[in-house]
Amino acid sequence: MTVNWENLKYKMCPKCGYDGHFLVNVVWHGQVRLHEDGTEEMSGGHTLWEESSYVQCPQCDWDGEMKQLEWMKEIPPIFSSNLITLVEYCKLTVQECTHEEALTEMDLEDEAFENVLEFLDDLLTEIG
Repeated sequence: MTVNWENLKYKMCPKCGYDGHFLVNVVWHGQVRLHEDGTEEMSGGHTLWEESSYVQCPQCDWDGEMKQLEWMKEIPPIFSSNLITLVEYCKLTVQECTHEEALTEMDLEDEAFENVLEFLDDLLTEIG
């Protein structure tokens, strides 16, 4: 299962669920050499972005603000972990993996996946 840490922790495209990398408009702080035909970065710089920075998903072309990628942060951990499992499964099966291949790729037993489905079904039933 894919787990994002550091810069990508809790970040997932709200449209397609992609959690690999994103295109972000950033401000770069550091020195550059200014030439007639452009600039050349020098070492020692760093990038900065904010919750309102523009971001685009490279998978589905959704675009919005950085803070919109963190929608899973607001979900209780038990629900978000099951939802992440289901999203990972869906991404693999869309790539034409069989059920067994998807579970093997995710390092998940069939019984554990059935528990995820049961949990989500109970939750959906409860919220109507």
